[in-house]
Amino acid sequence: MNIVANNTTGFGFQQIGTAIGSPPTFGARRYPINYSNATTIGKGCLVTLGADGYISLSTTGDSGFLGVFDGGYKTDTSLPQRYTQFNAYIYSSTAVSGSVYGYVIDDPNATFEGRVSGGPLATTDVGGNVSFVAGTTNTTTGLSTDLVSATVVTNATMPWRVVGLGLGVSNDNSSTYNIVQVKLNASQLGSTTGQTT
Repeated sequence: MNIVANNTTGFGFQQIGTAIGSPPTFGARRYPINYSNATTIGKGCLVTLGADGYISLSTTGDSGFLGVFDGGYKTDTSLPQRYTQFNAYIYSSTAVSGSVYGYVIDDPNATFEGRVSGGPLATTDVGGNVSFVAGTTNTTTGLSTDLVSATVVTNATMPWRVVGLGLGVSNDNSSTYNIVQVKLNASQLGSTTGQTT
């Protein structure tokens, strides 16, 4: 029995495996980011692929989601000498045009853990769809602070499907802010509808 209250800080979405049960390989595909994008994208943030071919930070109003951001790189114009640097998070508006890329875990079968915003979510919520509560990016750790929404719905455009409860010893599933397992529900790569500019 866990005698310590669950942490209330989100950690975004961290890959733990795939829906078919295999362990994660953490394989991620590289995508370009518009160098004029002034939004910080942290490791564990949900991202969307735009019709322009660039990835950007997802919002709860998006109808499709590419995957989870896993770090990226750019050539920075704010430094005395320009060099390419890899970071867990990307702030691209100080970058050289065409130099910004991010790695995205875009496997539609990938499973992730995330912390619930309130809740708790329970076994009876497995199979339901949920959104996320957007946080910020901790620029010290590079991690997203996004949380899983505690509102379970049937809406097919929600980004996440709850597939299980967290199994970690530091997670109390009977208390608020518990950890759950999710997979992409509205995956852009899993959809048969293409997109063009």
